[in-house]
Amino acid sequence: MNNKIVLLCLLSLFGWNGFSQTMRTIDDFKYVVIPLQYKMSKEDNEFRLNSTTKYLLKQEGFTTFMETERFPKDLVFNQCLALYAELESGTTRYFSLNTKVTLKLKDCFGNVVFETREAVSKKKNVSEAYKEALIKTFNSFNGLQYEYNGNMNEGLNRNRQKNKMFVDENVEEVQEKEEEISTSTNTLAELVGESFLYKNEIFTLKEIEAGYLLMDANGDRQGFINTTSTGNILYNSERLNGSLIILEKGDLQVEYFNKETGKLDQAIFKKQA
Repeated sequence: MNNKIVLLCLLSLFGWNGFSQTMRTIDDFKYVVIPLQYKMSKEDNEFRLNSTTKYLLKQEGFTTFMETERFPKDLVFNQCLALYAELESGTTRYFSLNTKVTLKLKDCFGNVVFETREAVSKKKNVSEAYKEALIKTFNSFNGLQYEYNGNMNEGLNRNRQKNKMFVDENVEEVQEKEEEISTSTNTLAELVGESFLYKNEIFTLKEIEAGYLLMDANGDRQGFINTTSTGNILYNSERLNGSLIILEKGDLQVEYFNKETGKLDQAIFKKQA
């Protein structure tokens, strides 16, 4: 199916009129998600840039989450409710007189919704320079007065009855599948260090303070898993976002909304012996 047709169908389904190229503003988005590590960085929260970004965005009135934090339910299943922060720099760290950075807020399709002016620091200490430059980028927020307008939620409410048949059909489908599933008494903690196979790739479960990570063979983070206060397990990654259950043999099953088919789908990470 033509990609443009798929996108139009999705936007029509959820009523996200705020996603039109001419109408989209930061006020259309309910949350901002900050990565644990920027692409320009060499390690998690390097120079405390990521946690500082979260703090500064919160001061501007945004509801913010680090990617490893527990997401609210609406964001888990509708990742397009959020903007995604990215800090970029063309500076060669140890061979530049000035440190230059730009903060971008992108939608779930990777489109830049808001971009700060490039900020410059002349400090010689690399850590101090990047932090000063980051703080300076927030001068671009002066006068914005961000306030979520609720457009996306309104669109969802307007289309809820229209899409009732779609929702009911998928709920029934999920219920049928649940009747066939045998869950496990294993906990995520007991599966730490175990290997799982998905699409011919091997992943390893690792525990961190905020929850659990699925790591690929190169040691890169591919998925974040956390348990809510109600006992539900949530899975978040670039490709899949949904709920997770542990099957009888220790397999990890992620239930998510498949944008290509328009239906609820399942991905199973097979536990390796």
